[in-house]
Amino acid sequence: MLFSSQYSVANIHRHENQRCCFVLVHGFSESAVCWSDMIISIKDHANVVTYDCVGHGNNAHLWGNASFQEYVQQLDELVSYLKESECFKKIILVGHSQGAGIVAQYAIQNPTNVDGLILISPFFYIGDPLRALWTNFLQLVEQGEIRRFWDLNSSLLLGPKSESWSQFREDSIQERLDFFTKEQLVVLINALLHIQVTGYLSTLKNKPMYLIHGQYDLMFPNYYSKEIQKQVPGAEYIEVDGANHLLLELESEVYQVMLKMMKDIT
Repeated sequence: MLFSSQYSVANIHRHENQRCCFVLVHGFSESAVCWSDMIISIKDHANVVTYDCVGHGNNAHLWGNASFQEYVQQLDELVSYLKESECFKKIILVGHSQGAGIVAQYAIQNPTNVDGLILISPFFYIGDPLRALWTNFLQLVEQGEIRRFWDLNSSLLLGPKSESWSQFREDSIQERLDFFTKEQLVVLINALLHIQVTGYLSTLKNKPMYLIHGQYDLMFPNYYSKEIQKQVPGAEYIEVDGANHLLLELESEVYQVMLKMMKDIT
């Protein structure tokens, strides 16, 4: 589905129910492919759209433009297309990690275009301890220690309790080593370091919102979700026992929430 003259196509899985559409937004160093299992589960119930954020996947060639503002602008073009050209009545935004910040910022700026939010392992800013961590990551990359960066990054993703992904760790690291250049990573990490969701969350208080976070998330700890819930008391917080930051470990809960939200708003 060609929604823009600037960005690569989005992938749409159509369902006969034209009223509801889920838009899935991936996180740092991922691509639309990360949602493959989720699409298999939900495509028989609703329309689902995935795409590659600027600097990632099929939009990797645009890495020089990557920034939080550009990510939000890209989503803006996609949602506008879905509302105007595809005529979807209800749009539910689903974002994981960095993607959660992107969908939240878009929703704050365009509340009438969004009918629900599912924020998975969300963070709206980089707190001081994490800023120090990611600044060290950036320095490793700038020094050419790319494998070291991915080793440390994946260790945080796995955390102290994870077993589901450890067998895929080396393949995942190698895929990223083959795909991302040093220059590209520098820009993408800088973009992540400058994530700052601005505006008033109160504009979303009447929107169905779910916050899904792993119990042992070390990458972006679950206090971020709890902070969001304080600002939007109506948001429902779901802590997934034994899970870390990995989408793989959260998919079952995300699927159940998607089904519930679809029924609630249609």
